[in-house]
Amino acid sequence: MSYDTEQDLFEVVINSPFIQGLSNNELSCKLIEPKGLFGIPDLLIADLSNEKEYGCCFNIIAFEMKLHNWKRALAQAFRYLAFSNISYVVLDHDHVNPALKNIENFKRSNVGLLSFDGEGLMYSHFEPSIYEPYCDKYTSQIYKMVGITEVNVKRDALKILSFKHNKK
Repeated sequence: MSYDTEQDLFEVVINSPFIQGLSNNELSCKLIEPKGLFGIPDLLIADLSNEKEYGCCFNIIAFEMKLHNWKRALAQAFRYLAFSNISYVVLDHDHVNPALKNIENFKRSNVGLLSFDGEGLMYSHFEPSIYEPYCDKYTSQIYKMVGITEVNVKRDALKILSFKHNKK
């Protein structure tokens, strides 16, 4: 069974165990279609998790959802790497085969590929590597959206010096 609209797909994805697992931390939040960035991802998960060696680390995960237009989704998700550590394209599983035939494009772009079937089951086709976002301006905007007011980068780890949690 295919999804009728991107909104139908979005509802299944946002309520999936995968997304719930990423955002169930007390120091994480979901941002739905946040404005003012380099593009508008369908979903951002901002996760502040404790790391013993480095203090606190902040990960931003972007998701672009499409029913079948994998080329457009890949271009959009690639742009999100300006402000996210990981970016995924999420497709309707009934329409994922053309993207799978072009999985090398996802690998070269370091953009993950997920699909969800009509029962809500998630399929992971490519897991991207985690990198630092390349645009400080847009990354800083996300920090402000989630209430991080002061940041210090040392030894390749992000140190959060001041955090006011704005759970949305």
